[in-house]
Amino acid sequence: MTTPSWKVDRQDGATAPTASPVHAGLINRQAWAVRWEDRKQSTDLAREVLSLRLPQGRQGPSVGLACRTLAWQAQWSGELDEAADFAAEALEILKDAPRMSVAVGDVQAVFANIYYARSRRDLARASIEAGFEAIGADEAVATRIDLLCAQAAVLRQGRHMKPAAETLLKAMSIAEGPEVARVHHDLARLFEADQAFEEAMSHAMRAVSGARAHSNRVILPYALEVLGACHRVRGAHDRARTYLAEGRAIAEADGDRRVLCQVLRQIALLEADGGQMQAALRAADRGLMIAREMTHPLLERQFLRLIAESYEALGDTDAALHAYKRLYHLLEADYE
Repeated sequence: MTTPSWKVDRQDGATAPTASPVHAGLINRQAWAVRWEDRKQSTDLAREVLSLRLPQGRQGPSVGLACRTLAWQAQWSGELDEAADFAAEALEILKDAPRMSVAVGDVQAVFANIYYARSRRDLARASIEAGFEAIGADEAVATRIDLLCAQAAVLRQGRHMKPAAETLLKAMSIAEGPEVARVHHDLARLFEADQAFEEAMSHAMRAVSGARAHSNRVILPYALEVLGACHRVRGAHDRARTYLAEGRAIAEADGDRRVLCQVLRQIALLEADGGQMQAALRAADRGLMIAREMTHPLLERQFLRLIAESYEALGDTDAALHAYKRLYHLLEADYE
């Protein structure tokens, strides 16, 4: 898989093309508008803004909005360090800029998801609170949904399943267009985690169909992964493989390491279900390597548990114990 470079080389002011803030604003608006359906165009447009030479003193908000888009895209693809860098720059620029409160809410949602992935629920909650404070009474539907979904993920991680479901139902009540598939996906993942597989299957199917209908390229591989997981649990292994194969193909084509990890985990579980423990270990080992590269302890923990259980099934107690010890150290570092 080719990992996309989210880093932006800004052109020298003497050679960069000159543009008005209005022109930069139009590019930023388009970059944000297509973020769900065309990841490459979204990031290319945001990079274009960062390459422009804008009038002195007027480049700030345009740069901040471009960094917001790049942070959002990097977060979804599992490029968490890049997402954090872009989000920090965006927040520094936008926090005191007029009429940028919704964009600040978007950036705080990115931070919340990064902290959640890195097992810092305390910091994730603080970012969510700051995001809601930023948007206030503004309608800001997409931003509010991002914050609600982040809040639900933190609740789910803490095993507060009922409040998490209530939070996602709030998000669904205001969702429209490509956001609907996103919320169905989050509901599917919640019910899967709660072992309510019939409900998970229903939402996963709606997430896949909604993502296809609205060309939501970001959500589609995630929805395919959770749908494959539901079929695996029901014993429909051929269907599970079909959905997981499609999700993997999209993940690899788009350079989405986070969803690739999740697909690899399901493939490993599928192989383990069939007694193919060596194949399960190969998939889990690759997933663990990617999770470490992303500094994504949540996924690391899932893979280490799977690896330990696979070695136990193979009778290799030393390797299993080693994996369990590594898992224990990660669990010790978890923050409530």
